[in-house]
Amino acid sequence: MFNIHLVRAQWDDMPTALALEKVMERARTDDPEELKKLTGLSKEKIKDYKLILDLPERYKQLIWDGLPMNFFVEIEENVIRPLTRQRPLVWQEFGGDAIRDAFLAKRDAGALTDVVDVRKMRPIIKRAAEDAGGPETASPFDDVIRDLILDPASSIEESYAEVALAGVELSRLAGSARSLIAAVDRLIGVTEGNESEREQLRTVVTDTQVALQARLDALPE
Repeated sequence: MFNIHLVRAQWDDMPTALALEKVMERARTDDPEELKKLTGLSKEKIKDYKLILDLPERYKQLIWDGLPMNFFVEIEENVIRPLTRQRPLVWQEFGGDAIRDAFLAKRDAGALTDVVDVRKMRPIIKRAAEDAGGPETASPFDDVIRDLILDPASSIEESYAEVALAGVELSRLAGSARSLIAAVDRLIGVTEGNESEREQLRTVVTDTQVALQARLDALPE
């Protein structure tokens, strides 16, 4: 019946989570694969619904009142879990409920208009961990994280630009460079025996080399 109802119309978040809870009780299983077969829900959705079932009642009421469950899912995946793994000392200062309350306050203050912006907390936390060199070692970037939690008006976007943007972009650039080299290697093989295509490849590679060299020369020592 659960599966049939979802085909007819999508339930809201909390009714779906509570229906899933009933299924788990009656089927006596919380195995995602088994629940997927029983309900028709994806394993990702099952994980999200199980997460909100474990939330304190006051957060569940907010979801009943219309706050998307994704708000709490994003905070869990991009703030709470990364902190527990990478910055445990900062995590111990606050705990899950205080962090959830902090981001609710940020939302109410207008400093968090799109919950997807919470994803930028993960690279900020990662940058602090890399700077510290270990989970138990302090980093100056820990204070950035604390400020984002304590100050409802603090901007995730501004902190991300200050702390983590360059690292994220450099990582993407390195990935793009590897993809470019791999593409050239493939084309060297594909164009073998076709001088016209081989000449086009030489032109593309040469033009790219010249453009990159110009930018390298412009970098200050």
